Amino acid sequence: MKQMSKYRKYALIVLVLGGIVSGCSSEEEVENTNEPATTEGEIILNEEQISNGDIQYAEFSQQAFTTTISVNGRVELMPDHSASVSSFFEGNVVKVFVEPGEKVEKGQQLFTIKNPSFIKTQEEYLITSIEKENLQIEYDRQKGLADEQITSLKAFQKAEKELLLTKAKLAALETELNLMNVRPDKLHAGNLTSEIAVFAPISGNVTAMNIEIGTHVSPSVTALKISGNQGKYLVFEIFEKDIDAMSGVQTIDFKRPNDVMSHKAAIVNVLPYIDGAKKSLRVYARAVNDSTQLIAGGYVSGEVKSATTLRWALPATAIIKDEGGFFAWVVNEANEGEVKLKKMVIEPGETVKGFTEVINFDQLPPNSKVVSKGGFNL
Repeated sequence: MKQMSKYRKYALIVLVLGGIVSGCSSEEEVENTNEPATTEGEIILNEEQISNGDIQYAEFSQQAFTTTISVNGRVELMPDHSASVSSFFEGNVVKVFVEPGEKVEKGQQLFTIKNPSFIKTQEEYLITSIEKENLQIEYDRQKGLADEQITSLKAFQKAEKELLLTKAKLAALETELNLMNVRPDKLHAGNLTSEIAVFAPISGNVTAMNIEIGTHVSPSVTALKISGNQGKYLVFEIFEKDIDAMSGVQTIDFKRPNDVMSHKAAIVNVLPYIDGAKKSLRVYARAVNDSTQLIAGGYVSGEVKSATTLRWALPATAIIKDEGGFFAWVVNEANEGEVKLKKMVIEPGETVKGFTEVINFDQLPPNSKVVSKGGFNL
């Protein structure tokens, strides 16, 4: 009996100890269930961590943004301020009166060419002029006879036909002489020439010369080129992806090589189709300031600023970059003494005056508050 009592005593002690251990375990489990649960991409900060980390918050706001597009361009001449000079007739160059780069005025003699056939044209004109005078006399005589019904109508009509044909031939020869720069009214048998001069069609500078004494020229050969000092314009290439940003744009800021300050050009025309090879649109503009020194063929760089629009943005300091891209710490839940932050993906756009556009604003929780300072260290 004493031995059984002893066993009962030990069993009671074991039960008591077991209860104590069980009670302690239950308390620990209760304490664990009171800790806030977090998921991947979330963190919880208490008041001490917020204070020590100097954590500050900001909300989304609408900011004014102006899209800036970088473009390249070149200087070109208006068609009426550039000339490829050739001769209307074949011949050999006998004199050259200008040099490469020289400034010339409209109507200035550039070079002369020689061809014996020029004399034949002048001779034919003089002979045709005499024929025309004789035929005019015959026509007048036949007309008088026809009016008095002395001659036949057929004779009069023949005289009229011959006169008209000769007049047409004479007019053609006059045109040809004018192209030769030979004045028909000053032409006579004593001043026929085998040389004719070629004159500058516009004022400007000689930018190319393809002739020298003895060079054979023809209408299909460009003897020299003249570029005017006025009429320069700018041609910019706008890539297809940037075309929408051009809507409403009227000016382009541009710089020449080595320019410190930019110049302004006003858009005058936009080519209404996209270049298939370059995938770009051609925009034509003129410098607003006429004193801007532009050299034809030179290249310029430009910037196009689109119309200002309001877009949702965050302070630039709120957006953090990691291996996966860009994100911000968004306040997911705030309780007394602590705050739960969730890592949210951000698609940033342009940054202006310390604010960065958030392109995927519509995909984020409405009225979100984000960490604007201290987020880099979390």
